Amino acid sequence: MEIKYTKLQGSQIKLAIECAASEMEKYFDEALSANAASVNIAGFRPGKAPKAMIIESIGRQKLANVSMEQAVRVGYGEAVKKHELKPIGSPSVSILKQPSFLEKADNSFSFTVDIGVLPDVKITKDYKRIKITPLKKEELAVSDEEVEKVIDHLRRRNAGYNDITHGAREGDRVEITFKGYDGRVPVEQLTSQNHPIIMGSNTLIPGFEDKITGIKTSEERKFKLKFPKEHFAPQFRGKEFRFEVKADKVQEVVLPKIDEDFVKKFGLKSVEGLKKRLKANIAEEKKERYETQARDEVTKALTQMTRVELPAALVTSETERLRRDITEMVQKQGTTLEKYLESIKSNKEKFEEDLTRQAGNNVLVGLALREIAKLEKIKLEKEETLDKIMQWLIEINTSKKQPKPLK
Repeated sequence: MEIKYTKLQGSQIKLAIECAASEMEKYFDEALSANAASVNIAGFRPGKAPKAMIIESIGRQKLANVSMEQAVRVGYGEAVKKHELKPIGSPSVSILKQPSFLEKADNSFSFTVDIGVLPDVKITKDYKRIKITPLKKEELAVSDEEVEKVIDHLRRRNAGYNDITHGAREGDRVEITFKGYDGRVPVEQLTSQNHPIIMGSNTLIPGFEDKITGIKTSEERKFKLKFPKEHFAPQFRGKEFRFEVKADKVQEVVLPKIDEDFVKKFGLKSVEGLKKRLKANIAEEKKERYETQARDEVTKALTQMTRVELPAALVTSETERLRRDITEMVQKQGTTLEKYLESIKSNKEKFEEDLTRQAGNNVLVGLALREIAKLEKIKLEKEETLDKIMQWLIEINTSKKQPKPLK
């Protein structure tokens, strides 16, 4: 078997492989032997009929196809081993000459394989000297005020509500049904039923709560309101709409007491135990935020110091993965990709551009981490190892002591 290797543009290569007639005839005989026993020819025991009759019964072309498939598998495998290739994506096979497997015919076989491979990566700076913002001990400290803020949030999440007869004021809970109109035309995005709000939270557009302050249960109000010019949805920016609002409920918020009954909801026995757990959780969140920041700083540094021609196959695959993850996320939130893009002040074109750019950065950083693993003689067996290398980079660039090598 003769194998020729040609490097194409980017990280694509072409393999030209030729198999001698004797080798192909061997594959043909192997395919024939594997199938002969299953052929029933009248007057002969299975596998004992003349070779020509067995070939005719199975089909010469079918056996030829099996033989060529075997030659491609063997040839491609040998080429990968011989040239120490690291293929990415699926190979594209083109047959140049196929054997007929007829007597006295030239039964040699030749084909080409186009395949992407991991590209050469060059890291231009010392990755052991990446500047990472140092973590100060006081940044992990948790104040009593922070703990009380979380407790207040938990109280509000577990609050009760009592119907009231007086008009809604700050701190009260109001359920409203409202419709927004552009002139006389109702606007679906400005329509909602039994929509809960806490007065003073300002979760609706500026000025909306002012228009319903003092509203009582079953009371209806009509008013006009202009959207701010910087609103995220382009179709609403700076435009005035007419609203019809009805208060379905007006309630006072009854916050639970912080006692043993309250902490039992969280599987704890005492208020002090709750505060201790919250303090630990807040500290852990701060640590995680710092680690995320450190990863971002390492990622940015790697993108600046790494020179590589990104394989199109890897970028395409990563783009599809990111798109799939975002689509699943918005579906779990009960919305659509279009509405999600509106909420982040984006559109389909910009979304695709950002997606491709992010995919390219992800691929570049992944290749850089693999190259560092190679330089540090770290054997990569699983994708998770790349995260270990990232953690190693963070440690080596934030610690005065040299970390132990990864194995």
